[in-house]
Amino acid sequence: MKKISATLSRLIREEEGAAATEYAILVALIAAAVAAAVTIFDIQGIYTTMRARVVTAMG
Repeated sequence: MKKISATLSRLIREEEGAAATEYAILVALIAAAVAAAVTIFDIQGIYTTMRARVVTAMG
């Protein structure tokens, strides 16, 4: 029982794993924001329209 208690205490004090978890959450939030921006602003549609205009302008 002492060994389990000591292991739990060490895991609670350890901050290295917490930083990795925080970075994972941050990456997930950034990915969600990018996905939302692509959906909201219709990035593909804007790209297609601009490409067509450039091709037309170039003759």
